[in-house]
Amino acid sequence: MHNELAKSLEYVITQIKLQSPGSETCQHADKLQSVISLLQSGQRVSPAVFASYYQLVLSILAGEDFTEKIYDLIDTVETRETLVFKDFSAAGLGSEKMISLYTASLDTDDKLSFGFFPPKPEESNRTKASVMRAITLMRQLVPDLAAEFEAIVIEVLLAAADEPDAPRFDGASSYMLWGALALSVDDEKSDLEMIETLAHEAGHSILFGLTIEEPLVKNDDDDVFESPLRPDPRPMDGIYHATFVSARMHNAMQECKKSGLLKKEQLIECETYLDASKQAFIDGYSVVADSGDLTATGKTIIDNAYEYMSSIR
Repeated sequence: MHNELAKSLEYVITQIKLQSPGSETCQHADKLQSVISLLQSGQRVSPAVFASYYQLVLSILAGEDFTEKIYDLIDTVETRETLVFKDFSAAGLGSEKMISLYTASLDTDDKLSFGFFPPKPEESNRTKASVMRAITLMRQLVPDLAAEFEAIVIEVLLAAADEPDAPRFDGASSYMLWGALALSVDDEKSDLEMIETLAHEAGHSILFGLTIEEPLVKNDDDDVFESPLRPDPRPMDGIYHATFVSARMHNAMQECKKSGLLKKEQLIECETYLDASKQAFIDGYSVVADSGDLTATGKTIIDNAYEYMSSIR
C-alpha cells in the first residue's frame, strides 16, 4: 500500500507537469517528491498521509485549487515504528483539522452516519489496556494473525458515541485511512472478544489491500440488498466485506481453540463466537452467491473463504 501510494503521487506530479508545465502549481507539486522518497524507503507512515492523499485527489477532481492540500499532505508525514493509540479528540489527534480529516475518512456511509467523539480518560485507558492484552494473547494463541495484524495496523483510534441512544459503532476501518482502525470505548470486552474484533477490522484492511487493481464486486453502490448481517439493506460491497470478515473471525477463534491454551470458560466463550461467525458467513454468502456480480478478484477471495468454512466440521 505504501508503494502504491508512492506510485499514485508520482502520477499526480506527472499529470500536473503535463497539464501546467512551468507553472507555480508544478513547483508546489514537486514538493511531494520528498513524501514519495520516504514511502519508497520502506518506512511506515501515519495513516493521516493516506487520508490527506485522498483529500488532495478529491480536490483535483473537483477542479479546485489544491495547493493547500499538497501542504496538508506534507504536514501529516510522520514515520511510525510501533503501534500508537490516539483518542479521537483535538488533543489526541493534534488539532481540530485532524479531527475533520479522520472523520471524513471514516464516516463515509451517507445512509448511516456514526459519530466519533472524545472518550473519557478512564474509558480510553481501559480500552487501550484491553487491546494490549488481546494482542499479547493473540501472539501466544494465533501468532500468524498477530503478525499480520501488527504488519497492517499502526494506529488505534479510541472513540465514544455521543450519547447512549446515538448510532454506535464497534470498530471501523477505511481504505482512506490505511493502517488505522477505530475502536469504540463504550463497551468492555473479554480478551477473546477483543481478539475477534481486531481480526474483524484487520480483515477489512486486508480486503482494501487486495483490491488495488479492481473492486470486489461490480454491483452498483446504489443497489441495496437485504443483509442478513445488519438490520438495514446494504450495498453488495458491504455484504461481501461482512461475509469475508466473518470467516476471518471464525478462523481467529478456531486457531485460539486449537492452541490448547484456553481455560475451560474461555473454550465455552470461544464456541459461542465460532457458532455466531459460522452462521454469519452462511447467511452472508447466500446473498453474495445469489446476487453478487463479482470481479475475478472478488470471486477468488470469497471462494477461498468458502473453501475454508466448508472444511470446518
